[in-house]
Amino acid sequence: FHCTGLVDEPTAANALLGLRDGAIVDVGGGTTGIAILRDGEVAYTADEATGGTHFSLVIAGAHDIPFEAAETMKLDPAQQPRLFPVVRPVMEKVASIVSRHVEIYKSQNGTSVDQLVLVGGTAKFPGIASVVEE
Repeated sequence: FHCTGLVDEPTAANALLGLRDGAIVDVGGGTTGIAILRDGEVAYTADEATGGTHFSLVIAGAHDIPFEAAETMKLDPAQQPRLFPVVRPVMEKVASIVSRHVEIYKSQNGTSVDQLVLVGGTAKFPGIASVVEE
C-alpha cells in the first residue's frame, strides 16, 4: 500500500456529516475528543482521558468481574439498560468535558455552539446522548 494522505478524525467524520458550525464529539475507547467547527473548518480541538474503557472499569468494579467480562457485558445490547445506572457517572464526566470545552471556546471566540454530534464506538451506548444533552 502507498499512503496518499492523512485526515484527522474530526475532518473525516465531518466529511460524512457536512457540519458547517457546531461540535463533533468523538467518544472513543480511551478518550473523549471535541472538535468545534466554524464554516466547515476545525476551529478548536481538545481531548481528555474518558471513554469506553472507563465504562468497562466501572462495570467491572460494580459487578466484581474481570475487565474482559465487563467489556463483553457492556457490548451486549440486552445488558445495556441495566448497566445504565452504573455507567451514568462516566457519561456525566463526558458531558462535563464537552460543556467545559464549549465554554472555553465561547469565552475565547464569543461564539456559542448550537449543534453537537456524538461519534465513536462509545457514543452508541444507549442513553449517552440524553445525558450529554442535560
